[in-house]
Amino acid sequence: MFRLPIGGFNKKSLVLSLFLIAGLLGGCSKTATSPGSNTQGFSRIVTTPNFVNSWYNYAPETLSVYKSTLVIAKEDSVNVLRLDDLSKTINSWDYYPGIWFSEIYAAAVNPNNGHIFAVDYDNYEVYQFTAGGVAVNFNNYNFSEPEDVATDSNGNYYVADSDNSEVEEFDAQNHLINSWYSFGGTSLDYPTGVALDVQNNLYIADYDDAQIFELAAGTNTLLNTWNLPYYDYVYEMAIDGNGVVYAPLYEEKEVAEYKAGSALPFLTWDGSQGGGTKFGGPDGICLLQNGDILVSDYEKDNIQEFKP
Repeated sequence: MFRLPIGGFNKKSLVLSLFLIAGLLGGCSKTATSPGSNTQGFSRIVTTPNFVNSWYNYAPETLSVYKSTLVIAKEDSVNVLRLDDLSKTINSWDYYPGIWFSEIYAAAVNPNNGHIFAVDYDNYEVYQFTAGGVAVNFNNYNFSEPEDVATDSNGNYYVADSDNSEVEEFDAQNHLINSWYSFGGTSLDYPTGVALDVQNNLYIADYDDAQIFELAAGTNTLLNTWNLPYYDYVYEMAIDGNGVVYAPLYEEKEVAEYKAGSALPFLTWDGSQGGGTKFGGPDGICLLQNGDILVSDYEKDNIQEFKP
C-alpha cells in the first residue's frame, strides 16, 4: 500500500515517501442487506469493543464478507478466506486475463450473485470476477487513482475516484448511473472511502476535505457531515443499523465512531482493548451478522475481531 500523502506530510508519510523516492521499497460486502455486510442491521451498544481473536495476514487492505467467506483486497491479489477460520484460504488470484494486478486497493461483493469488484489503483480499472475468481468484465472508465469500491442492495457499485475528485455509480454491466462531485455547497477533493447504509444512503470520506459526508440515496442531498483528522486516510467505512459510522483512521492508528448530531467521533479505540494488538495502520473494516467487528491492519499484518 504505497499511498503517497496528498496535501501534506506527517512524519510517517515523509519517511515512507523518502524510501519510495530512493527506490528502497521493492475495508461484509458493502451492502445494506447481505449476510456479513459492511452495513448490518444489528443495534450497536455504545461501549468500547473488546478483542475476540486475531489472524496473521500479510498486508491486508479492505475487507468484504459474503455468506461464509471473507474477501480481502491486497496489493497484488484478491483473496477469499473461510469466515469460520481466517487462516484458511479458499482462493486467490493476481490478474485479470491479459492484465496483471498492480495495486488492488479495495474489493466489494455483489449481494445478488457474489461477484467481486476489485479496484486497481495504478491500472485505473475495476475488475469483476465470479466468487470463484473467473473473470466477468472490467471497467476502464476514465478513472484516476480509484481508491475504494462499495455495492448497494441492487448490485450496483460505487467507486471513490480520488484524483478525479468524484464518486461514480455503475451497474454490473459497467453503465454509468450517477456521479457525485459537489453537493450542499461542498466539492469533493480527494475521496478515498465509500460505503452505503441499509437505506442505500451514500457515505464518502474525503482526504483533502478531512470530512465524511452522508448523502440521501441517489441524490445530492447532504444529510450529515463528520470531521476527520487532517492528513489522515479513511480507506473503508462500515455503517450499522443505527447509522453509526465506523472509520479506521490510518495515521491516528484508531477506529473512530460517529453518529448524527455531532461532527466529532463519540468513541475512538486503538485495538488494545481486552488483549488485542494496538493498531499500526488500520485500513479495512466490516461488521458481522453477530455484531462483531473485523479490522484489517496493513502495518501489523493481521486481522482482528472485536465484540461491541
